Amino acid sequence: MKYHVKFGEEDTMPFELTELEGGGFELRDGEGRKYTVDAVRLPGGASSILVDGRSHRVVARGEGSDIDVQTERESVRVRVETDRERAVRRTRRQSSSESGPRSVVSQMAGIVVRVLVEPGAPVNVGDPLLVVEAMKMENEVRSTANGTVTKVHVEPKQTVSVGEQLVTVDAAEASS
Repeated sequence: MKYHVKFGEEDTMPFELTELEGGGFELRDGEGRKYTVDAVRLPGGASSILVDGRSHRVVARGEGSDIDVQTERESVRVRVETDRERAVRRTRRQSSSESGPRSVVSQMAGIVVRVLVEPGAPVNVGDPLLVVEAMKMENEVRSTANGTVTKVHVEPKQTVSVGEQLVTVDAAEASS
């Protein structure tokens, strides 16, 4: 599974975590370096994390994506998100702006089944824009703004990735 991790004020870094058959995980960072990782819960809420044979005592506290991590050497705020969580957060942040063009992005990888709007169509928050099939289920993608569709970036049978732009809605041109 792919994750995006931000350590304190540093830039966000991509990581990929793969479960190993014999137990533990392989962690690959954004620069292609590989690490063998395993973890064990210790009494008192701490964990022992084994990275390439070296043990690290870690205490992690927090909810959701934001976690306070304390090691023997330092304490740091960490944000951990999957591709999907990151796309959802970006969409929510964008949809909170007052007006202007807003991108509706894919929250999942899949195939566009149907496009339900065309440029010039008035839409309201929650109106269906298109249908994406993912894991044999059809999912409606809905508008995040009141406005007018200015561009449809996809077509039926097109494969889309998480975070890919699907439709642009101009919130400045409110529909009635």
